[in-house]
Amino acid sequence: DLLQYMVDAAAAAAHNEDASGGVTPQSFADNLLTFLFAGYDTTSIALAYTLHLLAAHPQVQDKVVAEIQAVLGADTAPTCDTVNRLTFCAAVVTESVRLFPPVLVTMRSLEADLHVGGHHGNWGADAAAFRPERHLDEIHGKDKAFRMMAFSAGPRNCVGMRFAMMEAVIVLAVVLRRCRFSLPTDAPPVRPVVAGLVQKPEHGIWLHVQPRESAPAL
Repeated sequence: DLLQYMVDAAAAAAHNEDASGGVTPQSFADNLLTFLFAGYDTTSIALAYTLHLLAAHPQVQDKVVAEIQAVLGADTAPTCDTVNRLTFCAAVVTESVRLFPPVLVTMRSLEADLHVGGHHGNWGADAAAFRPERHLDEIHGKDKAFRMMAFSAGPRNCVGMRFAMMEAVIVLAVVLRRCRFSLPTDAPPVRPVVAGLVQKPEHGIWLHVQPRESAPAL
């Protein structure tokens, strides 16, 4: 698991006196605290927005469930290998954090002037639409990672990005195999508000949850 991986990396660095830039006890503690605290609200908020979007787009929800069933089968627990094969599910999470980024701040400075008065059209005419398939397209090659900055980008991007994505995909795989989500008719509109560093839904996320008929046992 993640903790064991970090312990092994710290132990390997401790036995290699010539290593530079390795894991020190201080960096070990700093990164562990980052995973524990910085990844709690952000991941839970991202999952809440994702379930809202899936409830609002039942055809996309059905497509995610079909992929989960095809990859995991009836009751197989997710593994690292199978999670990496849930490509459409990962695209759904990516599209969700594109539309509703849990963190709005990125600490970057510009090397050249940039026009801020409007959109540059990076996502096309349907930029406001929920379309996970856009993240499965090979667009702009190596620059593709810089088009979606929810986790920042480059060598100093979010240290927990891959862990957060895997965590979100696993949660969706487990939950969607057992439950169907829909929107209540009296649900208030989803209105993001900034609370500290995170962007939360002002009135929460309202959902109807129904068990699926062929849901595997917990």
